Amino acid sequence: MKRILSLSLILALTFTMLCVMAAPTVQADTLWGIDVSQWQGSINWNQVKAAGVDFVILRGWCYGKDSNFESYYAGAKAAGIPVGVYVYTYGLNESAIVGEINSLINNCLKGKQFEFPIYVDMECTSYQGNSGWVNGYDINSKATNANLMDAACRTLENAGYYAGMYTYTSFIQSYLDVSWLKDKYTMWIADYRATCGYNGPYDMWQYSSTGRVNGISGDVDMNYCYFNFEPIVKSKGFNGYEPSVTYPYKTDDGATMLYDGEFTYTISTGYGTNVSTVTEHTEGKKSLKMTCTTPNTQYNSSRVGGMAHQILTQKADLSSYDIIGFDLYLPQKMSGSHGFQLNVNTAGEDGFNKLVALNDKGPGWVKFEIKKSDFDNVNGASWSNINRLRMTWFNYAGWTNTTEFYIDNIRAYNAPPAVDQAVENVKAQIQALPQPRDIRTQHETEVKSAQTAFLALNSQQQTAVGTELTQKLNDCLAALDKAFKDQQAIDRVMQEIEKLPHPGDVKHDQRDFIYDVRDLYEQLTEEQRGQVSNSQKLADVLVAYESLPVVMYGDADVNGVISAADALEVLKSVVGKVNFTQQQTLNGDVDGNSMITAGDALEILKKVVGKIEKFPVELA
Repeated sequence: MKRILSLSLILALTFTMLCVMAAPTVQADTLWGIDVSQWQGSINWNQVKAAGVDFVILRGWCYGKDSNFESYYAGAKAAGIPVGVYVYTYGLNESAIVGEINSLINNCLKGKQFEFPIYVDMECTSYQGNSGWVNGYDINSKATNANLMDAACRTLENAGYYAGMYTYTSFIQSYLDVSWLKDKYTMWIADYRATCGYNGPYDMWQYSSTGRVNGISGDVDMNYCYFNFEPIVKSKGFNGYEPSVTYPYKTDDGATMLYDGEFTYTISTGYGTNVSTVTEHTEGKKSLKMTCTTPNTQYNSSRVGGMAHQILTQKADLSSYDIIGFDLYLPQKMSGSHGFQLNVNTAGEDGFNKLVALNDKGPGWVKFEIKKSDFDNVNGASWSNINRLRMTWFNYAGWTNTTEFYIDNIRAYNAPPAVDQAVENVKAQIQALPQPRDIRTQHETEVKSAQTAFLALNSQQQTAVGTELTQKLNDCLAALDKAFKDQQAIDRVMQEIEKLPHPGDVKHDQRDFIYDVRDLYEQLTEEQRGQVSNSQKLADVLVAYESLPVVMYGDADVNGVISAADALEVLKSVVGKVNFTQQQTLNGDVDGNSMITAGDALEILKKVVGKIEKFPVELA
């Protein structure tokens, strides 16, 4: 895929890669994109965009950071092309592959935003090392390789990234068990045939490695994507994006914004001693700026410094709210003598006052919230008829006229309802459960514990747990029940396999039992079969049975010939069990010569064949 290919993949794809294949027919809403690495050299991203490319996947890491990653990222972003990333992994154990993912995160992903998934590219079966070809992923370790892929993707997810898998069809068939991964992570599959030969679910298909696009010299990988990842990534807050919120201030659900720095209210200053403007502080956040200047002696006392900022002069009805909150940027660490008075009033000094000390707060942004019950009410002011919001600093010793403060996100809201700790504990228990698809019998204790805790709640508390978590608990319980049923089926098969003879002791008369055990095993799913630890014994017994010499009907001594000796053996078994139509002096003496001979046996055999249900010896 990426110019660093395993030897087996080179051989498998040689013919296809020599052909320039016509692009498959796709639906109108299918996205068309490319993936690139440093081997593509200089790229004119504006030309790529103009060529109709909908997205690009950049190689981020392969034995180190891709030398063109930063320039490719900047160029694609500037051209307005959605971007994803892949890491080409050589990690053959969990420590190694997680280390590669962490290197990718720390050196490539942090501080950036990506609209498409971050893919783990697992395809290496052997590669050119410093001293020759080195073995890659083991063809006999499909389950192990799947666990490695899962560890890599989980590491990405835990860091806040939308994780995906990349590989090619024959690698899945021989090296990678995706039976349980395909429902956890999105699949990007490489298959350069006219139609994709992979039968599992996939969201992106790399259909050619020999495509051509304006802006890139030479061949480039071509892809079709059948799912638009960008809206999900952005709304859910993956890949460096902040999650979308439906309320004005993301930490106070239901807050009404009085000022957020993005629009201008009428700002007035008090006593001509200071200036207030909407500007940007040193962190680049657009906020209301307050500059400390020379104190005004007209408004100076033992506790008030005389710098008044009337920061809001728009009438507001706060009768529906009991808290005023805001963010304050402090330029330095404050002492116990520093603070401010917040005045919420209608006119003059009438209103609600609150002194707030800044003990040891700062530097940086500090979140404040003041409850209505905390204010001193002056002259019976009305909370529903507020005209002004004013902040007056006091005891500002050591501050200069260059000291700047910022205020933002002035908001009114109500306190959240009291936390029901029992409900919160149940929520935490359910949230800590694995996803239902990952539930196994070893999770019984934690699932049943969460169920017990949930059932101990009253109906109102159970409703407060929420439909999503309640559904997860129910799904986990159903998954646990299925896991135990699956385990019972697995245990039964393993027990039956243990009853089978040693492969060296297999005989013809054990046929029915052997085949019954085989049928039980084949009724299991592929995942269940993988958990049958003694399945090799069954395979060996089946091989041993199929290798036994063919037994002819009535060939008691199994020498391939039905003879008088066989007849005699059969006769010994059936004499006394069959009623004959004529009298004999001896039971079985057909010719009446007072001796039971091979001749007698043959005659009896002729009479009884087909008249008894089953011979006491194994008959084919």
